[in-house]
Amino acid sequence: MNEAGLTAARHCALECDVTDADRVHAAFESLLGEPLHILVNSAGIEHTGTFLRTSAEGLASVMASNCYSSMYTSKSAISLFMLKQREGSTAAIPTLQCSIIVVHSIADADDNDDSGSIVNVGSVVGLVGNRGQVAYSAAKAALVGTRRCYIDTMQHERR
Repeated sequence: MNEAGLTAARHCALECDVTDADRVHAAFESLLGEPLHILVNSAGIEHTGTFLRTSAEGLASVMASNCYSSMYTSKSAISLFMLKQREGSTAAIPTLQCSIIVVHSIADADDNDDSGSIVNVGSVVGLVGNRGQVAYSAAKAALVGTRRCYIDTMQHERR
């Protein structure tokens, strides 16, 4: 234990182009057999411009980085959470806890715990918009909408 009373946690960072679904899938494949407790989606870029001056390329780039990337990584993480359950774990069925616009820490994660957490780093502009940030606002709003879908996916798979 360290001075704060926490044990050292095992963690890893996977490096890949998170805007490429195939590369994300390959990166998560390298985790097969390893416990996965938390995924933090924090990739993001900004393209500033009024709605009428936002190019299709600018919109696509922001959506790929800020929205689609979290969908690709979350899909892979949820698959790993559920694979662990299907492979005969005796622990409870995974519970997905999805958070947005939060900062929290996980300590003393148990390798036999089948729960999983996904943290999407969002922004208040996803809820209220912001002048000159149409692409960024749209991408962050999408994170809010997908949050419920991730939870529903896990609940449906329990049945």
